[in-house]
Amino acid sequence: MSMRIRNGARAEHNAAGHPDITSRSLTLGRTELYDLAGAVLGRGAPFTFVARGVSMLPFVRGGDQLTIVPCSGQALRRGDIAFYSPESDRLLAHRVIGRSRDGVTLLIRGDALWRVPERIDPTRVLGRVAYLERGGKGRRRLNCGRRLMATLWHGLFPLPLWIYLKVCRLRRADPPSA
Repeated sequence: MSMRIRNGARAEHNAAGHPDITSRSLTLGRTELYDLAGAVLGRGAPFTFVARGVSMLPFVRGGDQLTIVPCSGQALRRGDIAFYSPESDRLLAHRVIGRSRDGVTLLIRGDALWRVPERIDPTRVLGRVAYLERGGKGRRRLNCGRRLMATLWHGLFPLPLWIYLKVCRLRRADPPSA
């Protein structure tokens, strides 16, 4: 089955090239998304959604498609992106930056957030981000190399964020006129 993305809409086609009416994109509210993600991941199937927000810049951008695979909170490692619910109907995808001293509670923070990490009970984790797709360029597996980059990012924080923001400003700056 191939996937085509047109004007932000997702259309699945079967091997004969005909639209597959069993699959479509949906826009859901917080509670509906929470219920659907919990049901899909609870049955052991991967779940794909479109990320919103800027808390995971520069590694995850708004509009990126994230594919979540079922995973327990105990199986997460430093650098993984956890898909979790800090509250009853809210879902977030943020980076695991370590564990508490007792080794049980996860320390989680968005890549672009400069604050004390959240302490999350591992039972609040629904899964782990395994793939990222940006701009229809194909899925990228989030492997140990990407986890290492993210670990370095958080280890040197906030210096990498400051450099990233400076580079973004330079890219937007008008070239000097002659």
